Amino acid sequence: MLENGIKLKNKIAQNVLIIIIAIIAGITLIICRVSK
Repeated sequence: MLENGIKLKNKIAQNVLIIIIAIIAGITLIICRVSK
């Protein structure tokens, strides 16, 4: 039970990390397009 909880937290953490990276990449792209 406890092991499953840890695995689930790791999966959620990975998803959050991917979302944050995607948002940062998107913002960077927008800034690059606007500054040109």
